[in-house]
Amino acid sequence: MEFRDCPECPEMIVIPSGSFNMGSNNGDNDEKPMHRVTLAKAFAIGKTEVTQIQWRAVMQDQWRTVLVKIRVIFQAAVTTARWTGQLERSANIYSKTQCQNPQTISAAD
Repeated sequence: MEFRDCPECPEMIVIPSGSFNMGSNNGDNDEKPMHRVTLAKAFAIGKTEVTQIQWRAVMQDQWRTVLVKIRVIFQAAVTTARWTGQLERSANIYSKTQCQNPQTISAAD
């Protein structure tokens, strides 16, 4: 079954509920192992990639807000990655210093 929610909206197809085998026991490592997948409920998915015109039609006035949120999330991710990298470098320096200058702490300290 195929449908559209509006004339500018993307064409959708229905993926029925059911079970199927996913993966391969003879393929690449990222395909292994073959396993059973069950879709409890049917769902719809776009038949092709969504164009910007289609996305804007569906999002209406919300698309600008979404773009701002995406930028903010990306900037936060970059900041977090930099901060994490600094922590890891600091931990490595601390670890190396501790190994080079071991200290014994007694119960009396």
